[in-house]
Amino acid sequence: MSEQPPGNAPTRYRFLQRGRIIAVLAGVTCVVEARWRSGALHTAHQAETIARHVAAVPGSVHSANSAGCHRLLRDGGAILVTDAAEISELLAAVTLKRLRVFAGAAYEGSEASGPVVGCSKAAKKEVWTMMLLLLSMVAGPGAV
Repeated sequence: MSEQPPGNAPTRYRFLQRGRIIAVLAGVTCVVEARWRSGALHTAHQAETIARHVAAVPGSVHSANSAGCHRLLRDGGAILVTDAAEISELLAAVTLKRLRVFAGAAYEGSEASGPVVGCSKAAKKEVWTMMLLLLSMVAGPGAV
């Protein structure tokens, strides 16, 4: 993944660019191993900057490869996760929150703004109802 056309040589700067792209595309950025200074931490900080959730897997306190994860957890910039199920739960919660925000904006948005532009109130209510149906399918009937 890169902003550069194929054939360009990889450089340190381009790896940092790639981290920014990953942070934007990911619903949750999970750091499994990171030294005190690393590209993984840079990606995590990029995710924090754009209000994305960051998770970290703790490792041995004796390993230099865990120092960055411990730093994220200690500083409060990451949520502690220990397995794939916890990451899936976090991603589901983030997705549900985004869908609720979108559904609310579609329902409450004015005629000139929001994700449903230029629609009548009846059309916006229909979109909102469909979004609630989608939410109940994704998160289960009790979540909406």
